[in-house]
Amino acid sequence: YEPAKLYVKDIYRKTYECRNCRKRGKVVMLKAGTPAPVIPHSFTSPSVLSQVITDKFVNHMPLYRQEAEWKRLGLDLSRTTMANWLIIASREYFIPIVNRMHEILVEEKYLHSDETTVQVLNEPGKPATSKSYMWVYSSIRESSKPIRIFEYKPDRKAENPQKFLENFSGTLISDGYGGYNNIAGAVNAYCWAHARRKFYEALPADMKDVSDTLAYT
Repeated sequence: YEPAKLYVKDIYRKTYECRNCRKRGKVVMLKAGTPAPVIPHSFTSPSVLSQVITDKFVNHMPLYRQEAEWKRLGLDLSRTTMANWLIIASREYFIPIVNRMHEILVEEKYLHSDETTVQVLNEPGKPATSKSYMWVYSSIRESSKPIRIFEYKPDRKAENPQKFLENFSGTLISDGYGGYNNIAGAVNAYCWAHARRKFYEALPADMKDVSDTLAYT
């Protein structure tokens, strides 16, 4: 194991002068270009930005802890700067990829969909104790193009899956939530595990202990 370390990469650009142009009374100078920065007007590199993104979304490390970690490595990197990098990287690099994934996903003939509650702090117009939702749309296990897209929404309205799946035509597998019922082009196929749950809930209390039944199987 080798601990992480920082280094400065110096880039030298050569400048050339057209001698024949000078003889004709015209000065022409040509300078070699520089590699395009991953974020304009920023000192970050692809490797530093990748580390910030990985620590934030894979290792679940808040930016204030990353700020302290970078400082221990000798770099004063504020959480505000890192937050701006994440916003720009999302807009310039990741959103176009997700949009393309969305286009491919809705071309599938079978999809799974589900939603679950999340709590968001300091969301404008909503108290911190209110429920928000993360919706997930997934290709099936047998698909040759495995894709899963998570979409955050502040509510559980039916218009959310309707909008996301407006170009989908096929079979949609869900838990039976009514919000999936009015998606144009989708045929609903409900989850057997959720269907079984309803039968189990309908059983009398003295019939819910299946240990005796399992003993004979």
